[in-house]
Amino acid sequence: MNLQNSSSNVSSAFERLHPELKRWIWESGWTSLHDAQERAIPAILPADKDVLIGASTAAGKTEAAFLPILSRIIELPADEQLVLQISPLKALINDQYDRLQSICDRFELPVYPWHGDITSSRKQQFQKTPRGILLITPESLEAMFVNRGSQIPRIFANLQYVVVDELHSFIGEERGRQLQSLLHRLELAIGRFVPRVGLSATLGDMNLAAEFLRADRQVCIIDSPSAGGSLLLSLKAYYEPTAEKPKENLSEQNHPDDDDEVGAIDDIARHIYKTTKDSKNLIFPNSRQNVEYYADVLRSLCEGEGRPNAYWPHHGNLSKELRQEVEANLKDPSRPANAVCTSTLEMGVDIGSVKSIAQVGRPSKVSSLRQRLGRSGRRKGESSILRAYSMCKQIKPESSLVEQLHTDLIQMIACIQLLLRGWYEPPSSTQPHLSTLVHQVLSSISQHSSRTVKALWNDLIATGPHKGLDKGEFGALIRELGKHDLIMQDSDGSLILGITGEKFTNSYEFYTVFPLSEEYRIECNGRAIGTITKELLVNPGQKIVFAGRRWTVIEVHQKEGIISVERARGGQVVRFGGSLVSVHDKVRAEMRAVLESNEQYQYADSTALEVLANARNAYRKAGLAEAFLYQTGKDLLVFTWTGDVITQTLGYLLSEMGLQVSIGGFFIEVLSITADEFLKVLEEIESIVNPESLLDKFDPPETNRWDWALPKDLLKKDFMARSCDMESALELTKKLISSIAQRSEQSEDF
Repeated sequence: MNLQNSSSNVSSAFERLHPELKRWIWESGWTSLHDAQERAIPAILPADKDVLIGASTAAGKTEAAFLPILSRIIELPADEQLVLQISPLKALINDQYDRLQSICDRFELPVYPWHGDITSSRKQQFQKTPRGILLITPESLEAMFVNRGSQIPRIFANLQYVVVDELHSFIGEERGRQLQSLLHRLELAIGRFVPRVGLSATLGDMNLAAEFLRADRQVCIIDSPSAGGSLLLSLKAYYEPTAEKPKENLSEQNHPDDDDEVGAIDDIARHIYKTTKDSKNLIFPNSRQNVEYYADVLRSLCEGEGRPNAYWPHHGNLSKELRQEVEANLKDPSRPANAVCTSTLEMGVDIGSVKSIAQVGRPSKVSSLRQRLGRSGRRKGESSILRAYSMCKQIKPESSLVEQLHTDLIQMIACIQLLLRGWYEPPSSTQPHLSTLVHQVLSSISQHSSRTVKALWNDLIATGPHKGLDKGEFGALIRELGKHDLIMQDSDGSLILGITGEKFTNSYEFYTVFPLSEEYRIECNGRAIGTITKELLVNPGQKIVFAGRRWTVIEVHQKEGIISVERARGGQVVRFGGSLVSVHDKVRAEMRAVLESNEQYQYADSTALEVLANARNAYRKAGLAEAFLYQTGKDLLVFTWTGDVITQTLGYLLSEMGLQVSIGGFFIEVLSITADEFLKVLEEIESIVNPESLLDKFDPPETNRWDWALPKDLLKKDFMARSCDMESALELTKKLISSIAQRSEQSEDF
């Protein structure tokens, strides 16, 4: 029996697989291989190169990697059958374990999930006989280096492949640089090349992603096109209630399905409920706080109709058991189920196909919207469905120009338009991440018990991923770590951990490279339901909404870090921390294009088109089509229409010139200045031979976990590389000067 490819020819890739794997494919009812699988099999089987697979959700990326990997390793001696797969989330590891175990059992090949919820006996079993497929997060792999450093060469001696799942989630992040360091140190430990296979559904630039996977050798790129299914799209806008007419809150009502007028958020919840209550859907409201609010309101709507609940929250602060309950409900074909979620369900946890995606509020990234949409329409013949919702302010005579531009709706439309054109953000893999370098210095010393400066330089910088420092700067960093007692020099001149360094590396919190917040554990009758940060003020008697339900705080155990709760009626949604995502230049440029266009988007409802028309009218009335400046009283609005990094860089320069500025994403508000005065400041910036010298006295914030341990000049260098774009900011300065001068000439001519 031969499997056919999409061209109805005998699949040569299929014929290259091990006979037992071909049998498994037949028994699974496959009639063809996906494009990514056809192309990946001959690329991965020889194990002589790295391979990057970019394909849409449900394109069979996991099988594209593991069909050829298993075909190769099952023919090796048993003690040489070892594969390492690295995933960004524990939930993905659990999901992949279920998917891989069924096929690996056929070959008596063990699959080991490895994270904090796995028993020590199970981990010891793998360490004793390192064979099979090890599924692990970067943090757990880091823990192995720190706690079992001397055993790493033995444990991974026969490693055949490394698979990196959801590669895009690591690129440009601290965890990405940590992962690159760990993979490089792993090859140093075993003394040989190990082929890497990267998997991702969202890669804006395959070449940049390939460079992230391996910078010093060519990577085979497999960019599998989307199946090109149809997309059903709608955008609904709702006006927020005015302050003069406060709206009722559905989450406080016993019967929330009455006909009283409610606010925009509750109107959105009603429409979501109407369109999703009988099916399976994912609802993305952009923050954990909004997840809790919508889950509570939607649950109330179910109760109001006497229906079983079909809405559950899903985010990283919920307990593992609650998240798994949501995932199980989504997989259950016998009932409707909806997850109100953050990005925890954006990536590849297998929850089956959902009918639609609801995006509440503007997405900051087109790639994120694309990733979410990939969850819908996965079955043959089904369309993907995206329902987008935007909340818009009622405009009053005193409303500011920024409010009149309705930027939330405009950004939503811009992201949708870019999505429809097939554009999404390219990965950024060139940032230095010196905080992560500090972490890796401590980890490497812990792995080897001691390390020379020369060895650290070679392992982490000369041959490793932490480029951008010279030997003098690295020496300064090492000396600074010594000042903080993180490291010290042994009698033979090598570096060992200092007392403070040992304290850090002996803590389980060391394994993560991003800042950690202290958390309370929320418990009801001894059962953990999740966590909140200790920065929040929570007191006995307070009512909160968490895990989509309402609770009364019974007691706060400060020392133990536990909040005891019981079920209640009513409550205030718990607030969570979270960092803002930087918006790309292309999104800002598309926002301006939307405002300058006359296009009436067919997917937008009448309210959205009305708000869009008002925003376009405000844009033209303010003269923003011709100018970048708008005088508002004594202050000046400078519209940059660039990405956040460029706008922030110009803001830093203006601030160092003595101006009072406030940065608003795509605009800068400059206080107490006229256009002519502003022009003089810009011309002064342009005349400076070395404009970067303006930031000589700039004191960069310590935003990353180990920034406090960096020398000040390196902290500034790191911050400038990650958060500034001086070249583009100076180009914007020239554009502003030209625009202001041109407007001034036109005014004089008139």
